[in-house]
Amino acid sequence: MGKVKHKINNWKQYNQALVNLGSMTFWINDAAIKAWLCQSITVIITVNLYLSILRLKRH
Repeated sequence: MGKVKHKINNWKQYNQALVNLGSMTFWINDAAIKAWLCQSITVIITVNLYLSILRLKRH
């Protein structure tokens, strides 16, 4: 006995379902986003400060 085949009538939805098959959705709460942004800003400031100190030392 062979595989049961179904005729696909809604190709748009079928194709979107195939695309969504490998996708993931993440929900990140506001506290995590704020902590990440705060850390990112701190890193940027630290790097800029470090580069400024290096420039001053070269002269």
